[in-house]
Parts: sequence; structure tokens; C-alpha cells
Amino acid sequence: MRRGQSRISGKWFIVVMVFLVIVWPSYQIYKLIGGSDAKEDAGRMLYEVASFQMGLVQNSLNEASAIENTSQLDAVKLAIYSANYTHDRLVKAYGNDHLKRLESLNKLLEFITSVQIAGYRPLHEEEKVLLQEVQKRYGELYEAYEQLITGSGKLVSSEAVIVTEADEAMRGLLEKHMNP
Repeated sequence: MRRGQSRISGKWFIVVMVFLVIVWPSYQIYKLIGGSDAKEDAGRMLYEVASFQMGLVQNSLNEASAIENTSQLDAVKLAIYSANYTHDRLVKAYGNDHLKRLESLNKLLEFITSVQIAGYRPLHEEEKVLLQEVQKRYGELYEAYEQLITGSGKLVSSEAVIVTEADEAMRGLLEKHMNP
């Protein structure tokens, strides 16, 4: 009887080994190549990162109203840079025809850099007012950005239009201030 049991155990061992060596890797390769589900998931995950970064910019700009010194703009600058970088990757993932770069973020980086060029100093009143206006405009952009991609990874074109319009308004505001 022991011999019969060891033959059965041996057969099960071979079946398990065949499964582990052939079937499981084949299934993983199929899932990897399988289809658009993986691409949509990757696009959705990239959007979630971009949305998180944009939220950090929102929080930084909300705190910017209390900023008194140009050195305190470093955190805002870092948040903007990260959000801009991530959004640019999202544009590449969804295509420039459907989603536009956020030029206002580049302009905001230019503004902060120009303010900091003279070294760390107290902010002028007009600079504080501009940051408050940017905060309001960015709030509009961020509100639409939160609805930009559906749960299934599809771009909502109406929200993309709102994001683009808010971006252009904020860029225009910054350009007007920087190039009077």
C-alpha cells in the first residue's frame, strides 16, 4: 500500500510542477500582453498621481496667502514643478490632441523664480495680491482637474476644456503681471 500511495503522490507532484513551470508563467504573459485593460489601469494610476500632485499645489497656494518672505515660496515652487512634470507625462499618455500642457504652471515657476532671484526678501504687496489671484484661478483649474479622468480611465473632454480655459486665464494673468 505504501508503494501505491507514493505513486499517487508522485503523480500529483508532477501535475503541480507542470502547472508551476508551464501554466502559471503562460497565464502571466497572457495578462501582460492581454489587452487594453492594463493600459487603462496605467493611465488611471498616472492620473491619480497627477491629481495628487495638483492637490499639493492647491494646498501650497492656499498657504501662500500667509507667505511673507520669498524663501517661503520654495515649497510652492517644488509642488508646482512636481505637478507640472507629472501632468506632462499624463499628456503624453493621453495624447496632446485630447489633453493640453499646463503653460500656467511654467509661468508660475517663472514668476516665483524671478521673485526669488534678488535673494530672500519680504514679498511686495502686489506680489501677495497676485499670488492670491493665482490661488483663486488655480482653484477653478483644480476643481475641473479632479473630474478629468473617469474611474475606467477615460478622459472627460468637457473637463479637459475647462482645465485648458482655466490654464489660459491663469497664464494670461501671470504674463500681464510679468510683462506690463
